[in-house]
Amino acid sequence: MAVNRRYTKQRELVLDALRSTRAHPTAEEIYMSLKDDHPEISLGTVYRNLNVLYEQGEIIRVEGNFPSVRFDGNAMLHYHFRCAACGELFDLELGYQDVIDTLANEISPHTINRHSIMFEGICRSCEQAN
Repeated sequence: MAVNRRYTKQRELVLDALRSTRAHPTAEEIYMSLKDDHPEISLGTVYRNLNVLYEQGEIIRVEGNFPSVRFDGNAMLHYHFRCAACGELFDLELGYQDVIDTLANEISPHTINRHSIMFEGICRSCEQAN
């Protein structure tokens, strides 16, 4: 499938909304953050633009043990931590991404384009609350 690389104002709005937060919002959350100032934007437009931005490598799609796919405006390879208590998602920058890519490509008969790792546990806030 060809990736639409054409510049659009809606795509810029979606990307700006995603990059303006360290949270990992859903498409619905991005839509809700935009709709008051940009009533012309639809949820379908947000979904389409998120998919194009993902295909272009501009953003990361974070899938895991939560109801909806979440998105990350930080496209640099990094890992994620999900709190099993509150469900919050955090970035983890461990510095081993290149090692894992190299090892995986050495032992796999497949071509690996990207990988993701999700850590799960209890976040500091939830630990301190108990």
